[in-house]
Amino acid sequence: MSSQKTRIFIVDTLEIWRKILINYISQTDDMEVVGEISSGQGAILMLEEINPDVIMLEVSIKERIRITDIISHIHQIAPHLIYYHP
Repeated sequence: MSSQKTRIFIVDTLEIWRKILINYISQTDDMEVVGEISSGQGAILMLEEINPDVIMLEVSIKERIRITDIISHIHQIAPHLIYYHP
């Protein structure tokens, strides 16, 4: 059995939600938060540096760039990432 943790990157405009997610994930043995940020544009810049396995991206994030464009940029940089969009 592998002891490697799943590396999670959280992108959400609200600090309270990021803290709630970080708290929840920190209580697990198989996941770790490797980064958090409040903007999609910042996430794109940080992505290569932190190399996560999973990105949790707020779907309603409002910026100068559309969420679909953020996802497209993320997928170009890190096509291996798992992402879920309901």
